[in-house]
Amino acid sequence: MKPKVAGRYTWVRRGLAWIVILLGLILLPLPGPGIVVIAVGMAMLGRREPLLRRVALLLRWYVRGMSRSRQPVVARLGGYLRHHHTQARHNLRTILALRASGRPLPPTFRLLIVGSVVWMLISLGFGMHWVLR
Repeated sequence: MKPKVAGRYTWVRRGLAWIVILLGLILLPLPGPGIVVIAVGMAMLGRREPLLRRVALLLRWYVRGMSRSRQPVVARLGGYLRHHHTQARHNLRTILALRASGRPLPPTFRLLIVGSVVWMLISLGFGMHWVLR
């Protein structure tokens, strides 16, 4: 019996996504778009990846613990991170609902995507220039 083609491509996609995430981790200390590259790798894996779900849950618990800290600076930072994480999740759900219903994305979101891609390309160019000097 032949293996399913979709299963093989799934493993290739997952392998490439993990390579992209590792590249993003390498780019974090170097000049380059490390966080953006990690986000692209995570998007390639998808939200159903068990390891990513566990890491996201652990990060959420950690930030919640930070917001309950007795030290005022840590508690303030935890509250800030928690607020912005909740806001980002709400915005993402709204945009996914718009896309599922067939309505176009708002122009501000399109501008944000274009700006992020341009920033990533510029910082990647500077990073490659710095590394290859």
